[in-house]
Amino acid sequence: MLSFVLALVLVQSPQTPLAPDAATVASSEAVNSAQAWLLATYPALRRGNLAVHVYGDAETMRFEVVDEPAAQAPGSRAASPPALVIDLHATKDGRVEFVNARGALVHSAESDNLKAQVAAHPEWTDADVDAAIASAGGRYGPATSPGTSPAVVSGVLRATASVTSSTFVRGDTRGPLWIVEVAGATRSYRLALEPIAGQLIAITPK
Repeated sequence: MLSFVLALVLVQSPQTPLAPDAATVASSEAVNSAQAWLLATYPALRRGNLAVHVYGDAETMRFEVVDEPAAQAPGSRAASPPALVIDLHATKDGRVEFVNARGALVHSAESDNLKAQVAAHPEWTDADVDAAIASAGGRYGPATSPGTSPAVVSGVLRATASVTSSTFVRGDTRGPLWIVEVAGATRSYRLALEPIAGQLIAITPK
C-alpha cells in the first residue's frame, strides 16, 4: 500500500521572488486531487513505501516522489533521489493542461540511452530500433503501440477526450517514444509515452 507523506512547502515564482508571507501553498483539496491523479496515472505508485512532496498551488504543482520506508532507523539518513518528478499545470476547474515527468519510474535513464543509440545509428531501420528497445527491457517499439484507451486518456486529462492517432517517433528530443494525439471538447493535446513501459512522460496542448 502506498504510504503518502504530503509535504506542503512555500513556493516562489522564478520570475518574481516572493516573501515567505506572500508565497502560496497547495491546499488540502488540491493535494487530495493531485494524489488521486497520481495514482490513476501511475499505478506503480500503489506499491511500496513512497513519499510524495507537493510544491505549488492548485494550478501549478511539482510532485517529487521518493522512496521513504515507513520504518526508519534512528539517526541521519541520506536523502534518496526522486524516483519521479512531475511538473503539472491545470486549469481553475481542475483539467490537466501540461505535464512533464522524469525519473526512474518513467525510465528516463533508459530513454536517454536509447536516444544516444538512435542518434549514433542513423542507418537503423524500425526493426533495429525495436531490437534496441527490447534489449533495454522495453515493450513498445515501432510496431507495438501502448494502446491508450479513451477512458484512460479522459482520466488523465480529467476531461472527456478521444484518441485520434498514435505514432511512434524515433527522433524526438526525449528519445524514441509514442505520441498520442487526443481531442477534447475544447482543446486538443499530445501525450508522450516512453517505450519501456508505456508510461506518460508529457502532456502538451496542440
